[in-house]
Amino acid sequence: DGPDTSLGEKDWSLRPDSGDVFEGFSTQAEAMKRSPKELLNWLHKAQQHDQVSYQNICAALDSKAPGVTVDIECDTTHGNVGKDSLSASVLRGSETVRSEGGIRLNNGESHSLSLTWAEAFGSAANIKPGFVLKVELYVTKNRWEVGHGFMAPFNGSSPQLTPGDGRYKIKVSV
Repeated sequence: DGPDTSLGEKDWSLRPDSGDVFEGFSTQAEAMKRSPKELLNWLHKAQQHDQVSYQNICAALDSKAPGVTVDIECDTTHGNVGKDSLSASVLRGSETVRSEGGIRLNNGESHSLSLTWAEAFGSAANIKPGFVLKVELYVTKNRWEVGHGFMAPFNGSSPQLTPGDGRYKIKVSV
């Protein structure tokens, strides 16, 4: 669907029901002018509708190589024990790309994991529809496990997770 012709020449817009919208890029340099979040928002639509833009978006994301931050936030721990001892793993599909143990958190505390673009995704071309970056938490003492998966644009929070008696949230940002 094209522009809404009922609008003036300088005030055109896509029709409200025009479907999925993305910005096209004829060169990588043009794509480089946009933020990683914007590029990730358009990645799948460009792949579906415009291969030149898709390739330029992938090249720009790989060139920018933004870092990925995983924040583990403790809402509450077991009242009698104090700090929980956790392990965390970040998975790209079924492959573990980062694991860290000995994370000790109490009420209101948080811990961050930083991943490179290559660790998290390998390449933007690997981010196909349905691609999941999963974060799993384990309570070390009892090996209780919970996890949450994040999809493009890989910015957001998990619902409350309860490995054992504690309550946690995970935030991922690119």
